[in-house]
Amino acid sequence: QYSKLTLEIVPMDSDRKDAPYKIHYDKILYVEFLNRATVLHFLNGVQIKTSYPLKYWVEKLTKYGFAQPYKCYVVNLKYISGISKDERDLFLSNNEKIPLSKFYKKAFIDNYYRSLFKSL
Repeated sequence: QYSKLTLEIVPMDSDRKDAPYKIHYDKILYVEFLNRATVLHFLNGVQIKTSYPLKYWVEKLTKYGFAQPYKCYVVNLKYISGISKDERDLFLSNNEKIPLSKFYKKAFIDNYYRSLFKSL
C-alpha cells in the first residue's frame, strides 16, 4: 500500500544529492511556500525545506487528499479539524491556523466535504 504513497525528496540543505528522504504522503500535515522555498510540515513537528516550487507539490499531492486553501499552502484534508465561522481560516489537528482565501475557498471547501464523505 505505501509503495504508491512514497515520494523521494532532496532537502535544500543536503550536501548528498544521492541520499533523498523517502516520505509517506500520509505523514505530511501541510506544505508551505516560504522565503522562495517550500517547507514540508509533518505530523511529528519535523519540517523539511525543499527547492521544489509549490506548484510541484500541488500537482503531486492533490490526488492523495490535499488541497490548496491559500496561494502559499497545500493542506492534507485528513488533518483539518475545522473551518472558522467566517470561513477565513482552517484549523488543523495540531491546533495551527491556516488562512483560507476567497479565490480558493469554493474549490477547497468542495474538496474538504468530499474527503469527509469518503471517510464515512
